[in-house]
Amino acid sequence: MSRSFIARHEDVSTVICAPVYSQVLGLSTEVVLGTDDGLHHESAIRCDFLMLMFKAKLTHFIATLSPAKTADLNRALALTRVSRRSTSVCTPRTSWAWRRRRDAPSSTVS
Repeated sequence: MSRSFIARHEDVSTVICAPVYSQVLGLSTEVVLGTDDGLHHESAIRCDFLMLMFKAKLTHFIATLSPAKTADLNRALALTRVSRRSTSVCTPRTSWAWRRRRDAPSSTVS
């Protein structure tokens, strides 16, 4: 779906977003952006942390990606999909639940 389709249709209430962080880690799944891209300082789109957001929460337009940055974004997203297929993914919530069950004292019946 295109961005314009999503913007025009109120039936679409959520979108998948890749967050932008001001710290660049140098990950293969990051796309580095800077002042040339319309940002105030160097930042990175992190494709490993995709999230679902309500469209209504996206209120401030910042920039449009150039064709080169869009290609970089597509490459980073493809790398994310490949890495998730080849390794098991454990989200913070599930890893905490697993540790909690594993570390919980065993109950004894008297």
